[in-house]
Amino acid sequence: MTTAEINTDAVIDGVLSTDAYVQELIERLEYVSSDGLLRQVFLHRPQEMGDLIALEGQKGLKDQALEQYSGHWLNAYLNKEKIPFDTAYFFKWNVTDFRQAVWDEVSKIPFGQIRTYGDIAKAIGKPKAVRAVGTAIGRNPLFIFRPCHRVIASDGSIGGFALDTSIKRALLEHEGTYLSD
Repeated sequence: MTTAEINTDAVIDGVLSTDAYVQELIERLEYVSSDGLLRQVFLHRPQEMGDLIALEGQKGLKDQALEQYSGHWLNAYLNKEKIPFDTAYFFKWNVTDFRQAVWDEVSKIPFGQIRTYGDIAKAIGKPKAVRAVGTAIGRNPLFIFRPCHRVIASDGSIGGFALDTSIKRALLEHEGTYLSD
């Protein structure tokens, strides 16, 4: 569905509703995979065409099982079904144990729930490594599938987001979490 095809009921005062906005975001996702494992997910934007062309040689979401599973999961996400993504489909990056521990912990955050960067640091046994947790989360290559958008600042504010905090806010609101500014 293109933006022009979005149901007018999804437009409120000339602005897309959160759910329609999230659907539009999901439709723009691009995948990089290998050997049936998800390596990277990024949001395709016209200004990113150079990056997309550079990745085209690596792009290989041809594995039917992964493609079907990802599509099923994204549809479930859009329908607000609270199912975790099976991390067995995640490519195992050669990263530090710390970064992998952060990513693993973030993957455990259920739909509609949030954690703080401090919560993640404590959960992995590194309670003073809050900033390092933020850095590791910012390098998450699996946007939306590994739900880094569910991690917020300790003061209850939205915190950072590698793409754009408006995207993070939309994903959280889609899941029923509303943060004050």
